[in-house]
Amino acid sequence: MKLKLLKILTEEIEEQGYGRYYTDVVLSSGVKIGDTRGYNFLSGNSINKSDKVITKVLSNSEDVFSSTIGTLDTTPLEKELGKVFKVPTNKGGIYGWRNRICRSDLKNKKRYNYKHWHAGRDYSGMGKKWVITLKDGVIDAKDSMCFTIKYTDGNKSRFCHMTDVGNVGDKLFAGEIVGMIGDVGSAGHVHLHWEYYPGEGGYTNHVVPPLKSKYTQSKRCDNDNVNLSNSDVNYYINQTLVKSISDVMTVGGAATEKENYDKVYIRRTDRDPNGYEKNYIKYITSDITKKSYDEVLKKCRNVLKVSTKGEEIKKDNEEIKKDVKELTDKVTNDTEYSIIKSDLYKGKNVHVLFGGSHTSDYSKIKDYVKYLEPYSSISIIVITHCNNTLENVSKYVKDKFDGVVTSIAGFSQGGKETWKHADNSSLTLVGLIDPSTYETDVTFGENTYLVCDPNNWGGYKFVDEVKKRLQWYCTHKDDQKYSGHVECTKGKAHTFSGILTYFYKQYGYKI
Repeated sequence: MKLKLLKILTEEIEEQGYGRYYTDVVLSSGVKIGDTRGYNFLSGNSINKSDKVITKVLSNSEDVFSSTIGTLDTTPLEKELGKVFKVPTNKGGIYGWRNRICRSDLKNKKRYNYKHWHAGRDYSGMGKKWVITLKDGVIDAKDSMCFTIKYTDGNKSRFCHMTDVGNVGDKLFAGEIVGMIGDVGSAGHVHLHWEYYPGEGGYTNHVVPPLKSKYTQSKRCDNDNVNLSNSDVNYYINQTLVKSISDVMTVGGAATEKENYDKVYIRRTDRDPNGYEKNYIKYITSDITKKSYDEVLKKCRNVLKVSTKGEEIKKDNEEIKKDVKELTDKVTNDTEYSIIKSDLYKGKNVHVLFGGSHTSDYSKIKDYVKYLEPYSSISIIVITHCNNTLENVSKYVKDKFDGVVTSIAGFSQGGKETWKHADNSSLTLVGLIDPSTYETDVTFGENTYLVCDPNNWGGYKFVDEVKKRLQWYCTHKDDQKYSGHVECTKGKAHTFSGILTYFYKQYGYKI
């Protein structure tokens, strides 16, 4: 009988959730919620939380995200729980190359690195606390140590070393717990490792730390040598993959091995997460149990709100859905191009869009199609990659279907080609869409328009320079030289559904 009662009690405790604390919570209304748990009375051992998957608390539908892509305002939750939500700020591990680098052994043609590129930052000093998401998303990848959330704003973030996390495919709604900070895997200590991947950020290049002519043996690096043929890391020179000393010497073009090796870089899609945390995550400073928190979340669900900026982008997305028609066989893909030819347009005029840096991978070019398709009724649309040139495209469309380029636009890194033609008044439209910017005081033609938000740029050397130059244009937008040709937006994200779609809604009729 006693054993049966203990079993029932254990099942009841396990039903209430898994956590390590024994904390009751008293709401402002006076209602007391919580439980005492974390201990298996039958076995005498602590409950193994890592075997459990978090569950979602929803008020209405489990199929529709409630807060779209805005950032959650935690004020209603704080009214119930107090000021217990904080953005992680105590950053330890740096973003980028680790401090301890085992330099290269030129004699043996190898690079020796202590650990790989550190794609995120480490947040310490918080202890084993719950982390909540401030945006809706889906867990789209997971391994034994890390998992990735893809958010409804198109961006992603990666969490490592946590416990009590969900499974691939699980939806996470703004305000829900994503897991508990821990020391799973090769953590070394309790901390949160967090990485940030912008949806349309493309690749950035990071030069491998300088080589040395001598290699000093280190115990930390004995089993950590990375040669150029390592399948886990891709090394490049001048956008060309190099896998051997022969490749380095051929592509590098310099006389010595060291000079060529110093040109080697890696390509990454991650960004320094510093400053982005406030848009995506907070941790709970109190020792509240997950069950207790979920009850508060459920109680507050109907009054939770997202940021104004998020609501604005949500409105844009709803308008896009109305404008974008289902694509048909009028779209063709040809290695470096996606071509949209509509039966509604019988002419030969061609509008060209040079895509962002991610289009260096040609398979990404077609990602732009559904955003340009609505304009195929007034021109043939040709989408190409950021490394192409107007001269090449003009020859291609002429040979392909006797087309004539009459308008162009460049998005992000694709702007580098468009800038070269900013003073060309023979084109019906020269669009500069949140572009990479290499010069200031460029002369604009009568049909050239720059739409940008400098705040979409910044965080490391190259994009900080872009940001400064775009700010220059925003400062001078009312000058006679640029009046009516420069628009500096606010809240239009550097994405297809953000600033790119906004630009075409404003100026698409000109193509």
